[in-house]
Amino acid sequence: MEQNKLEIQLTTEPNETVKDYLKAGLTAFNDQYTDQLKLIREGKNTLHLSIFEMDREGKIVGALMGRIYWNWLSIDDFFVDRSHRGMGLGSRLIREAEQQARAKNCKHALVKTFSFQAQPFYEKHGFEVCGILEDYPPGHQIISLAKHF
Repeated sequence: MEQNKLEIQLTTEPNETVKDYLKAGLTAFNDQYTDQLKLIREGKNTLHLSIFEMDREGKIVGALMGRIYWNWLSIDDFFVDRSHRGMGLGSRLIREAEQQARAKNCKHALVKTFSFQAQPFYEKHGFEVCGILEDYPPGHQIISLAKHF
Protein backbone atom coordinates (compact mmCIF):
# COMPACT_ATOMS: atom_id res chain seq x y z
CA MET A 1 0.00 0.00 0.00
CA GLU A 2 1.34 3.42 -0.87
CA GLN A 3 2.04 5.78 2.00
CA ASN A 4 -0.17 8.54 0.57
CA LYS A 5 -3.17 6.18 0.47
CA LEU A 6 -3.14 5.61 4.23
CA GLU A 7 -5.84 7.40 6.15
CA ILE A 8 -5.44 8.56 9.75
CA GLN A 9 -8.50 7.91 11.85
CA LEU A 10 -9.46 9.40 15.19
CA THR A 11 -11.92 8.53 17.89
CA THR A 12 -12.39 10.09 21.27
CA GLU A 13 -13.96 6.92 22.64
CA PRO A 14 -12.04 3.90 23.98
CA ASN A 15 -11.25 1.55 21.10
CA GLU A 16 -10.59 -2.11 21.93
CA THR A 17 -9.20 -2.86 18.46
CA VAL A 18 -6.57 -0.14 18.82
CA LYS A 19 -5.85 -1.21 22.41
CA ASP A 20 -5.33 -4.83 21.31
CA TYR A 21 -3.08 -3.72 18.40
CA LEU A 22 -0.90 -1.60 20.68
CA LYS A 23 -0.64 -4.28 23.34
CA ALA A 24 0.36 -6.95 20.84
CA GLY A 25 2.84 -4.73 19.03
CA LEU A 26 4.51 -3.38 22.15
CA THR A 27 4.62 -6.82 23.75
CA ALA A 28 6.33 -8.35 20.72
CA PHE A 29 8.79 -5.46 20.45
CA ASN A 30 9.67 -5.38 24.17
CA ASP A 31 10.06 -9.15 24.43
CA GLN A 32 12.93 -8.94 21.93
CA TYR A 33 14.97 -7.06 24.51
CA THR A 34 14.03 -8.46 27.90
CA ASP A 35 12.08 -11.32 29.40
CA GLN A 36 11.41 -9.27 32.54
CA LEU A 37 8.28 -7.58 31.16
CA LYS A 38 6.86 -10.96 30.15
CA LEU A 39 7.37 -12.24 33.68
CA ILE A 40 5.51 -9.22 35.07
CA ARG A 41 2.62 -9.76 32.61
CA GLU A 42 2.41 -13.38 33.71
CA GLY A 43 2.32 -12.35 37.36
CA LYS A 44 5.69 -13.94 38.02
CA ASN A 45 8.49 -12.27 39.95
CA THR A 46 6.00 -9.76 41.33
CA LEU A 47 4.93 -9.53 44.95
CA HIS A 48 1.96 -7.30 45.79
CA LEU A 49 2.02 -5.53 49.14
CA SER A 50 -0.95 -4.18 51.07
CA ILE A 51 0.15 -2.73 54.38
CA PHE A 52 -2.42 -0.99 56.55
CA GLU A 53 -3.34 -0.02 60.06
CA MET A 54 -6.81 -0.14 61.56
CA ASP A 55 -8.33 1.70 64.49
CA ARG A 56 -10.15 0.00 67.36
CA GLU A 57 -13.42 -0.01 65.40
CA GLY A 58 -11.80 -1.88 62.52
CA LYS A 59 -11.64 1.10 60.16
CA ILE A 60 -8.51 1.48 58.04
CA VAL A 61 -6.77 4.74 58.98
CA GLY A 62 -3.64 4.41 56.85
CA ALA A 63 -2.52 2.16 54.03
CA LEU A 64 0.21 1.57 51.50
CA MET A 65 -0.07 -0.56 48.38
CA GLY A 66 2.89 -1.42 46.24
CA ARG A 67 4.69 -4.04 44.25
CA ILE A 68 8.10 -5.64 44.44
CA TYR A 69 9.77 -6.56 41.16
CA TRP A 70 13.16 -6.19 39.42
CA ASN A 71 14.76 -5.60 42.86
CA TRP A 72 12.60 -2.50 43.22
CA LEU A 73 9.83 -1.53 45.60
CA SER A 74 7.22 0.46 43.70
CA ILE A 75 4.96 2.40 46.05
CA ASP A 76 1.77 2.73 44.06
CA ASP A 77 -0.70 4.21 46.55
CA PHE A 78 -0.18 5.58 50.05
CA PHE A 79 -2.61 7.47 52.28
CA VAL A 80 -3.10 8.27 55.96
CA ASP A 81 -6.34 9.78 57.27
CA ARG A 82 -5.89 13.40 58.27
CA SER A 83 -6.85 12.60 61.88
CA HIS A 84 -3.94 10.14 62.13
CA ARG A 85 -1.21 12.21 60.51
CA GLY A 86 1.74 13.44 62.53
CA MET A 87 1.65 10.40 64.84
CA GLY A 88 4.22 8.27 63.05
CA LEU A 89 1.74 6.00 61.27
CA GLY A 90 2.98 6.93 57.79
CA SER A 91 6.57 6.35 58.87
CA ARG A 92 5.67 2.94 60.27
CA LEU A 93 3.92 1.96 57.04
CA ILE A 94 6.81 3.03 54.83
CA ARG A 95 9.38 1.34 57.09
CA GLU A 96 7.38 -1.89 56.90
CA ALA A 97 7.25 -1.66 53.09
CA GLU A 98 11.01 -1.08 52.96
CA GLN A 99 11.63 -3.96 55.37
CA GLN A 100 9.58 -6.28 53.17
CA ALA A 101 11.44 -5.03 50.10
CA ARG A 102 14.86 -5.61 51.65
CA ALA A 103 13.80 -9.11 52.71
CA LYS A 104 13.10 -9.78 49.02
CA ASN A 105 16.55 -8.45 48.00
CA CYS A 106 15.33 -5.10 46.73
CA LYS A 107 17.98 -2.47 46.26
CA HIS A 108 15.74 0.48 45.39
CA ALA A 109 12.33 2.08 45.91
CA LEU A 110 10.33 4.34 43.61
CA VAL A 111 7.32 6.55 44.28
CA LYS A 112 5.47 9.31 42.42
CA THR A 113 3.69 12.13 44.19
CA PHE A 114 2.04 15.37 43.18
CA SER A 115 3.54 18.65 44.39
CA PHE A 116 0.53 19.16 46.69
CA GLN A 117 0.96 15.73 48.29
CA ALA A 118 3.89 14.23 50.19
CA GLN A 119 7.26 15.15 48.69
CA PRO A 120 8.70 16.37 52.03
CA PHE A 121 7.54 13.17 53.74
CA TYR A 122 9.36 10.97 51.23
CA GLU A 123 12.50 13.13 51.37
CA LYS A 124 12.44 12.83 55.18
CA HIS A 125 12.59 9.07 54.64
CA GLY A 126 15.62 9.20 52.35
CA PHE A 127 13.99 9.48 48.93
CA GLU A 128 15.55 11.83 46.40
CA VAL A 129 13.89 13.56 43.47
CA CYS A 130 14.78 11.84 40.19
CA GLY A 131 12.28 13.54 37.90
CA ILE A 132 9.74 16.35 37.74
CA LEU A 133 7.05 17.06 35.18
CA GLU A 134 5.72 20.61 35.24
CA ASP A 135 2.05 21.53 34.86
CA TYR A 136 0.90 17.95 35.52
CA PRO A 137 -1.87 18.45 36.54
CA PRO A 138 -2.18 22.09 35.42
CA GLY A 139 -0.64 24.37 38.01
CA HIS A 140 1.18 21.54 39.76
CA GLN A 141 3.94 18.97 39.25
CA ILE A 142 4.28 15.22 39.39
CA ILE A 143 7.48 14.26 41.15
CA SER A 144 9.28 10.93 40.93
CA LEU A 145 11.46 10.03 43.91
CA ALA A 146 13.82 7.10 44.37
CA LYS A 147 15.65 5.62 47.29
CA HIS A 148 18.61 3.27 47.15
CA PHE A 149 19.10 0.89 50.07
